[in-house]
Amino acid sequence: MPNDSTLSTPTRGAFATTQSLANWLELIRKVTISLAVIVGIGVLAIVVVREVFREGIIIDPVIVQLPDVPGAPLPDLVAQQVARNIDVIQRAGVSEWRKLYVDQSTNTIDLQVPGAPITLKASIREIASLFGVRQPRLRISIVIRRDPAQYFASIAVLGRPEARSTCKADDTPAGIDEILRCIALRAVGHIDPKVAAVYAFRLEEDTCSKLDAALSENDKTIREKQRINSLRGRCSFSDTQGLIAKMLKVGDPAELPWVSYVFGRIHLARAAALAGIDHDQQLAELDQAIDRFRESQTGMPASPTALTILIDTQIRRGVALQESAKSIDDSKLQKWRLQLADWAFKEAEKELKDLPQNQDQALRVLVRRFNGKLIYLQWILKTQQRQGTTKALAAIGGRDEQDGLRVAAGHYAWAAAYGPQSAELLVEWGNVLNAIGDFDEAARKFRRAAEFSPDEPKPWLNIAVAYLDRVNDKGTEPTLLELLIALGASTNYLGWSSKEEPSSEFIDRIKRALARFGTEDAESFSKCVNPGHTESDTSTSTGVERSQAIAMIKACVDQAIDRINDHNIDAYNLSADKKADR
Repeated sequence: MPNDSTLSTPTRGAFATTQSLANWLELIRKVTISLAVIVGIGVLAIVVVREVFREGIIIDPVIVQLPDVPGAPLPDLVAQQVARNIDVIQRAGVSEWRKLYVDQSTNTIDLQVPGAPITLKASIREIASLFGVRQPRLRISIVIRRDPAQYFASIAVLGRPEARSTCKADDTPAGIDEILRCIALRAVGHIDPKVAAVYAFRLEEDTCSKLDAALSENDKTIREKQRINSLRGRCSFSDTQGLIAKMLKVGDPAELPWVSYVFGRIHLARAAALAGIDHDQQLAELDQAIDRFRESQTGMPASPTALTILIDTQIRRGVALQESAKSIDDSKLQKWRLQLADWAFKEAEKELKDLPQNQDQALRVLVRRFNGKLIYLQWILKTQQRQGTTKALAAIGGRDEQDGLRVAAGHYAWAAAYGPQSAELLVEWGNVLNAIGDFDEAARKFRRAAEFSPDEPKPWLNIAVAYLDRVNDKGTEPTLLELLIALGASTNYLGWSSKEEPSSEFIDRIKRALARFGTEDAESFSKCVNPGHTESDTSTSTGVERSQAIAMIKACVDQAIDRINDHNIDAYNLSADKKADR
């Protein structure tokens, strides 16, 4: 018979196995809990660190009380639209400025202890505040008032009693969009005034560019009074200067150089508006812009923005002096203006040479482009000084000048290959190629520029100029097809793109092109153009007068094309009749 010991052995083995399994399960549970705690602490640490180092704006739930407005936006939609407008405003700033993240979500996934007023996100923000980081929080409300009928909004930055603003907009279909843009601008003005100032500047710059619209009087005194009033009204930049005043009140030393930068942009915009209207005042504004940009660059010697805009403004001053010389009949005064332009270009050239050698690629692209531009402008200047005329001619200097222009073309090719392309860069590159005599490639660059900016007339004008120069300055006899292409490009520019009355220089190019195929067509074109075309002051001519002048010149070019075609049809038929007689 089996004894007791043999019966108890399997029981002890099963118990040991079960105990071992339980120990393993307990170990796995402890490891899992430990890992979960570690992961939770790690995630919490990452979120806290992100909250500490991520600069941003928090939009609290928006109050919207528009009970009688059909299709009134919901609070979530208002917050999202304000956030989008803030993002648009920030994109108007300089690339080296920080861009704030905007948290406008009101229904994010969040955790909250039941019965407790605090959430996980709020807890994280409280922890971040222990490190001295407290993101600005916006409180926004929008209501409608009936007397008078208008939308009214209030904006406040939590914890800053002085950071409060209001916005008003008429009760119109566009009123909601208008007040949401105002809210965003006021909010950014409290949080980062310099960004808001640059955005406001861009809005006011468009108004300032329309300076000549109010000048229609024939009396010089009245016209000058209108010009002064127009300049003060359209180019005062009151909103921009109000935001600059906020920057000064803050008194942050790091922000002060940007004050000079924004003021320099204001002077630069005024100078652009005065081009062709008042050369002397334009030069005075450019001088003030250069002084402001130099102050800005002194305070920020490593800023690529401050460096490049200073050099660009110096180049603009040289171009303005060069252009002003075209309207001067006194040869001595003209030579003096051209000398001043030469000194301005040399000053810009010196600034480029003094730049630090250690440059990032974006700055190298700008430097190469500026070098190419200076070579071309100095060539134009030498051509004017050598010829004693204001007309732009093809490169007629020595071999050194031709080699210099090829170097300039190489600078532009490098800049286009390693940096972003733009209409302005392609136009400048095409001008250099046209000066070298590579007219077809120049026209291709101008066409590419027109694709970037289809509404800008300059590329279309330069296409016509390139084809006219191919006829006028070609070493061999031009073909009839080349003449027709040049005239076709001219009528295309006049018909679709021209916004200003064509210059006498452009008309002379057409006359010279026609003269290469005989004097009859050139004389007919001159008779057609001369009775109506004068080198008038475009700043005092109205839009109707400019449109009439453009239409008249286009009609003359079209007539020239028709005459050339008629001549060739007659010549072809005569040749065919002679062959038939044989």
